[in-house]
Amino acid sequence: MNRLLRLTTGLALLASPLAAAPHWTPLGPYGGFVSTLTVDPSSPQGLYATSRFQGSFKSLDGGATWNQIHIGPVSGNVAVDPAQPTTLYQSFNFNQLLKSTDGGATWHLSSRGLVQTSIEVIAVDPAQHTRVYLGGESLWRSLDGGASWQRARQGLPKGFAGRILALAVAPSPPGSLYAATGAGVFKSLDGGGSWQPARQGMPAGPVPTLAIAPANPQILWAGVNATVFRSTDGGASWSATAGQPVGLVTSLAVDPGDPSTATVGTFDHGVYRTTDAGAHWTPAGPRANAEVPAVAATATTLYAGVVPDFRDPGGVLASSDGGVTWQPRNTGLLALTAYDLAIDPRHPEALWAATGVTGLYHSIVGGREWDLSAQPPAPPFDPLSPPSIFSVAVSADGARLYTVFNLELWASDDDGGDWTAFLIAGRLPPFLLISSVRTHPVDASTLYARSSRTIFASHDSGAHWNTLPSPGFGCAIADVALASSAPATLYVLGSNSGGPGGCGPVAGIVRSTNGGASWTKTNVGLKGSIDSVAVDPLDARTVYAQTSRGLSKSTDGGATWFRAGKATSGDLVFATGGGTLWEARGTQVFASHDGGASWQSTGGPQAVILRLIADPTRPDRLFAATSGGVWVLQ
Repeated sequence: MNRLLRLTTGLALLASPLAAAPHWTPLGPYGGFVSTLTVDPSSPQGLYATSRFQGSFKSLDGGATWNQIHIGPVSGNVAVDPAQPTTLYQSFNFNQLLKSTDGGATWHLSSRGLVQTSIEVIAVDPAQHTRVYLGGESLWRSLDGGASWQRARQGLPKGFAGRILALAVAPSPPGSLYAATGAGVFKSLDGGGSWQPARQGMPAGPVPTLAIAPANPQILWAGVNATVFRSTDGGASWSATAGQPVGLVTSLAVDPGDPSTATVGTFDHGVYRTTDAGAHWTPAGPRANAEVPAVAATATTLYAGVVPDFRDPGGVLASSDGGVTWQPRNTGLLALTAYDLAIDPRHPEALWAATGVTGLYHSIVGGREWDLSAQPPAPPFDPLSPPSIFSVAVSADGARLYTVFNLELWASDDDGGDWTAFLIAGRLPPFLLISSVRTHPVDASTLYARSSRTIFASHDSGAHWNTLPSPGFGCAIADVALASSAPATLYVLGSNSGGPGGCGPVAGIVRSTNGGASWTKTNVGLKGSIDSVAVDPLDARTVYAQTSRGLSKSTDGGATWFRAGKATSGDLVFATGGGTLWEARGTQVFASHDGGASWQSTGGPQAVILRLIADPTRPDRLFAATSGGVWVLQ
C-alpha cells in the first residue's frame, strides 16, 4: 500500500522560483501513533516518544512541546543511560542500533557484532551503565556501552518461544534482570550470562509487558493477555491481582514512589489504574475504546500514547490527577501521515489534509491550526476496520470538496458541513473500491476517480459518470496526471502482473487527448520502473516521468523521451510550472529552472514527502504532504 500511496501524487502549479534562503516549517496536524514512551531517569520533565515509522521525539517540558531527534523506522524504545542522561540508544530500520552522546542531536551506528536480529526493546543497566541489552528475535548484551555485542541467551528457549518481548533491569543486586519471552518470564543474576525460569504462578505463553517497581525492585508487574500478575519476591512466584482491568493489556507503568500503584494501557478499553496493588482497577480514560500501546508515569503525571482514530489525533496525553482528566501533549509531535493535500483556490489559506485513519483535517489559517470536525460521518467504531481517508481534492473554482472515505467518493458544497456519497456507474463505490480522486486544475466541472483497474470521469461535478475504456494495464492503475492547458488530455500510470498474487513494477504510461475515450502508449524508450508523472501546465505535450533510472522528459506527448538531468534513485514526487521543476527525493526537495538540466537543493522537511502542491496565489510558497504531517516551504 505504501508504494501505491507514494505513486498517487499530483502536480503543483508554480509560477516562479522561490526566493533566496527558503525555509521549511512544520504545520502539523500534530499527534499520531506513539508506540513507546520513556521518562528520562534524571528529570521527570524529560520524555521520549517513538513512532514506528516516523522516528523518535524528545520533550524537555513534560510533553508540552516536542522536537524530532531522528527520522525513519524505529521498532524499539529510546533507552536513556541513567548515569549519563545525554547518552541514548534506539533502533533504526528495525535491526540496527543507533547511539547518541549529545541527547539525540547526532547519532552513530553501534551495531558491531549484531547479526540478523530484530530490535524490539532496549535496556540500560542502572548499576553498570556501560552494560546495555537488546531484545527481539534474540537477546544481545554489550559490556562497553554498545561498542560491541554478544548473544546472551543461555538458558532461554529457542525459536518463537524465546522471543524477547520486554526487558527489565533491577537496580540491585547488580546484574539482576528479567526477560519477558514467548514462554514466560526468565531471570538472570549474572548480567545475562545465564537464565532461569521465573514464571511460577503464571500460565504458559507470551508475556508482552513487564515492569519493576522503582521503589522496591523485589516487586514486579506483568501483563498477560487480559490479566495483570504481580510478584513480591523478585519473580520467584506470581499471582494474578484480585481485580483486573478490562481488555488486553498492551503497556504497563509503575508509580516511581509507590509500588502498589500501577497503570496499564489496553488494546481497546483505554487506561486502567490501581492504587492498592491490583485489588481494584479503575478506568482512567483517556477516551472510550482507545488503544493505548504506551504508558509512563512520574511522581506527579501519567502519560499515555494513544492510537489515533477517525475523530482524534491520538499522540501523547497527560494527566496530573490520576487519570480523571487528560490533556493532549502533541505540539511538535509529527507522527501523523498526510497522504494527500488540497488547497481551496478561492482562499489559499484554506487547506485540507487526508491523514488515513485519522480522517480529514481542515485549516483556514494556512495550517497554523487544524480542525477535524468537517468530514463524512463515521460508521460505528470497529477497531479491526477503522474508517480512513487517503485522498482529497477541491474543484478548480473552490465550490466543491471531494474525498475518498472508506473507498467511497463523497462531496461537500459547504466546506465539509454536509456530505453526499456518489453513485458511480450505477453502483455505490464500496463495490468499486475507489482509491483516489483528482479534480481538473482548470475545468471546475471535470474530475476523475479511480479504482485499482478502472477510471471514472465526470464532466458535471459528479452528477453523472462515465466508465472510461481500459487503459490496458493488466494489474493496477497507479496514478492519473491531468493537463491544465488541455482539459481533455490526461496521462495514466499503471502496472501489469508481477507473478502469482502480485503486481509488477509500474512500467507503463498511456495518454488520452479525448478525455479517456481512447489511449495511446507513451512510454516507448523509457527504461526502468516508473515512479510518477507530471504534465507542464502550460503545454500538455511536455511531460516528465521519474523512473528508477532517473528523470526523463518528453516534448511530444510521450512519443519520444530524453534524459533530463542526472540519474537519481528512489521514489520521487515532482511538480512543474512556469519553467520551474520541483522534485522530492525522500525528505529533500530540489528545484530546476532549466527543464531538469541542473538542480538546486531547497532542503526538505523531516519526513518522507508524498505529495507537493503550491499556493496558487503565492509562487514562493510550496506545501508538502509527508509522513510527518504538512510542511511549508516559503
